[in-house]
Amino acid sequence: MRVLILAEDCNPEWPATPSFAFCLSRAITKLADVMLATQIRNRQSIERAGFGNGKVVYINTEKIARPLWKMGVFLRGGVDVHWGTQAILNYPGSLAFEWYARRHFQQDLQNKRYDLVHRLTPVSNRQPSLIAKSCSVPFLLGPINGSLPWPTGFPGKLTKNEAFAMKWWNA
Repeated sequence: MRVLILAEDCNPEWPATPSFAFCLSRAITKLADVMLATQIRNRQSIERAGFGNGKVVYINTEKIARPLWKMGVFLRGGVDVHWGTQAILNYPGSLAFEWYARRHFQQDLQNKRYDLVHRLTPVSNRQPSLIAKSCSVPFLLGPINGSLPWPTGFPGKLTKNEAFAMKWWNA
């Protein structure tokens, strides 16, 4: 299987989502022919760690992402607080990443060079994908982050325990 993985945040040296995305995408290289599209800021860390049999394309949207990050750090009063503010400010950078990735892979997607497009990050079910609609192959989103309200269009997909947890969480 040929898989295009989209993971803007994919870095083995950073905590949480970036290292999770790196570990998961590198594990997928053991099962499939993988092309990873990630942000240029991850290049040195990925090259130090190695990416198995997979290939990597680095997308450069730093002219958009870096100023948004700096503004977020300023508004938050540092890097260790108010991550919700940073998430909001990172959103335009995530859209730019997917726009550039779609442009980069447009011909490959039209020619069905990949059997699957898998977006690993961002891990939110609230952030739409600019590539999903233009895919001529299956598009997989996830895994998605926890602690978010369940999308209203999928109530039948919850187990009884999940439904109870979501009712409690959303109360």
